[in-house]
Amino acid sequence: MDDRAPIRGSMREVRAFAHFLRANPQVLILLVICVVLGLGTFLAVLFGIASSGSTKTSGYPSDVILGLHALLG
Repeated sequence: MDDRAPIRGSMREVRAFAHFLRANPQVLILLVICVVLGLGTFLAVLFGIASSGSTKTSGYPSDVILGLHALLG
């Protein structure tokens, strides 16, 4: 059994995807916008958790948030 066969198949899929993006540039622009906004939102949440000064709970189940806050700062 040839170990390189899956790599060739995946390269074919990558080329097909690249061809699709060349044929539809609006999809590429939308993909870039979604990735940038998603990463920005993720970083904003992390910075917000890291910079929150209060360790008092507000009545909501936030054990995960407090644990993450302890890890970050």
